[in-house]
Amino acid sequence: MRTLRLAAFLLLLQSAAVAQQPVTGLPPFGSFEQGGFDTINRQNLNVNFTVPLVSTPGRGTNFTYALVYDSLIWYPSGGAWARMTDANGNPTFGWKTTADGLLGTNITFNMHYYGCDTQPITWDEKIWNYVYTDPQGTRHPFAVSFYLNSLSGCPDWNTQPRAGYATDGSGYYLDASSSPLGPIVRDKSGRIMGGSYTDTNGNSISKIIVSSTETDWVDTTGRTAIKVFTNVANTTNYIYTDPQGNPQTISEKFTSLNIKTNFACSGISEYTGTASLPTEIDLPNGQKYTFSYVQQPSRPVPIARSTRRGCCRSVQSAVLERICLCAKRSCRKPRPARALLRSRFHSVT
Repeated sequence: MRTLRLAAFLLLLQSAAVAQQPVTGLPPFGSFEQGGFDTINRQNLNVNFTVPLVSTPGRGTNFTYALVYDSLIWYPSGGAWARMTDANGNPTFGWKTTADGLLGTNITFNMHYYGCDTQPITWDEKIWNYVYTDPQGTRHPFAVSFYLNSLSGCPDWNTQPRAGYATDGSGYYLDASSSPLGPIVRDKSGRIMGGSYTDTNGNSISKIIVSSTETDWVDTTGRTAIKVFTNVANTTNYIYTDPQGNPQTISEKFTSLNIKTNFACSGISEYTGTASLPTEIDLPNGQKYTFSYVQQPSRPVPIARSTRRGCCRSVQSAVLERICLCAKRSCRKPRPARALLRSRFHSVT
């Protein structure tokens, strides 16, 4: 029986342009330059660094909550510059937390409805393109593709396999057998990275959504390791208990900035918009991190171009220009400054 390859509608759980998105995080078998504070992917010059917030010892597995930044945030899609997004489709502008990947909340996939050419037409859902994003922001794809139901009119529609290893050699294993819409991902040691983080001895880390503005994280000892409060006057507050039993607060402050690309690539429209980006993190000991972003120049900055279609596809931009840990008078620039800070994406204050 012939198959009617017509999608009735698309339930979009991940951008169809996943393959075009830049590689972020620390991919397996990559070549990296360690800079003490940051790490550079030598293949695509992505800069990755982590700002630790809270770390507590646990039973079997310790709990760590940190902010992670990747400098590659733009990719061409549909004739325009698209932004990297999280599993819910929200643009990240490079920022994420290690907790997102720890609990498998960054598992995305595509799902289409297809029609089998029977009388009458029988419809079924196909699921494919599973991708798991780990705590460092590295994307791990899985070659798992299947239809939900077995249709006699279309025997070539496979319903298996519903599990498999990541294709990048990282050792992650995805199992969608019990719940195709909520698959489980395990790392190579067998720890579960979905729903709640569970190691091979049954110790787990869980996420509790208390309200629309409060999320609590519970470590393997059953202790509330950190409380995250959002939507508080452009500030996210992270509250934890210190070794003496006193509550401590870390405040992440955001500033609304005007965003505009200036890649000047033929046939690709520039992006103009606004975004609320981190500009300061206040620590309980009086120290603070400050973040500044590249300013808009009056004209495009000359940079190396690839010859492919006359577009600078191989060059992405580092929106974050400067990091300062103010109390120590120590300012750090995410490297490589020569390549990334001369790129054509800029933020206008």
